[in-house]
Amino acid sequence: FGDNSKQPLGVGQGRWLPMKLELGNDPETGRPRQGLKSVWVYDDKHIVATQQVEIIPGEQSRLLDTCLVRYVIENQDNINHTAGLRFMLDTFIGANDGVPFTVPGEKGLCDTMQEFNGPSAIPDFLEALEHDDLRNPGTVAHLHLKLGGPIPPPSRVTLGAWPNQELTKRNLASGAMAQLTGWDVPVLSMKTLFNLDPRHNLPDSCVVIYWQDQLLPPGAKREVGFTYGLGNVASGEGQGQLGLSMDGSFAPGGEFTVTAYVTEPAAGQTVTLLLPEGFQLLEGSATQVVPPLAPEANSRNSPVTWKVRAPAQEGDYVLKVQSSTGVSQTQPVTIRSQRIFD
Repeated sequence: FGDNSKQPLGVGQGRWLPMKLELGNDPETGRPRQGLKSVWVYDDKHIVATQQVEIIPGEQSRLLDTCLVRYVIENQDNINHTAGLRFMLDTFIGANDGVPFTVPGEKGLCDTMQEFNGPSAIPDFLEALEHDDLRNPGTVAHLHLKLGGPIPPPSRVTLGAWPNQELTKRNLASGAMAQLTGWDVPVLSMKTLFNLDPRHNLPDSCVVIYWQDQLLPPGAKREVGFTYGLGNVASGEGQGQLGLSMDGSFAPGGEFTVTAYVTEPAAGQTVTLLLPEGFQLLEGSATQVVPPLAPEANSRNSPVTWKVRAPAQEGDYVLKVQSSTGVSQTQPVTIRSQRIFD
């Protein structure tokens, strides 16, 4: 949490108000909201930070498989303060503590480190698969960073190593203290400790999300957040060689990303996205060459992404990706108006 202290919530000056409070009923539908909230107060600055974690339906699955995480920071003082928030996520996906990340628009998976600075550079989402076997990808995790509506995008996101205290002991990083790490989390390759001692260490990854300090006048509030939940990789037709996933806005006219995962691509192999009528390709050629795997890659899969605009008409559609090797994979998509903040 920002405002000079730069310490994790629950540490340092301040106190918890009653924790794990019920969220109450939805003001529009009257239905009970599934989730809890906790409140941390900085008495000396009269700053109140409220965390709300709510289980909501996934945009495509419509199952309760997604957590909406929000922080509301309020200045209850009679003078100006600045406040920001940093969130660190230990990406332990299923049984895999060092998952590589799919970043839309990037060639290859991120299995070392990467930084995104400025809201325009922040990807819409990050995706991680527990296993690289497309027949059995295990848990598929989606971290959605740009919610729209009243929630602004982060100002900085980093991918890299979990700040294990061993990094500090070995003079590889300053201030790495696991979950007690301060505001500035060292950005190192998630393979750092593994490369030093593969016998006793595995790759260990994390995502760090920053909303930088912002002026809060007396009585002002600031709200930030993201969603984290389960995704899906369609791979039944792809014979373990091709899988598809999607993320983004599935409202009429919304923009979303289609990701094709190709296992151990051949040299020069291509994949082609076939869109139903009414869909528009915004980024990426319909036919793309699959990036070759790096020699030291953690995964056997190479991703290809396309940015797509949904049609104006609601309904159920089917997208298809065809590989030059002869295999193909379809992915149903439902376009509907209602979104998290609509």
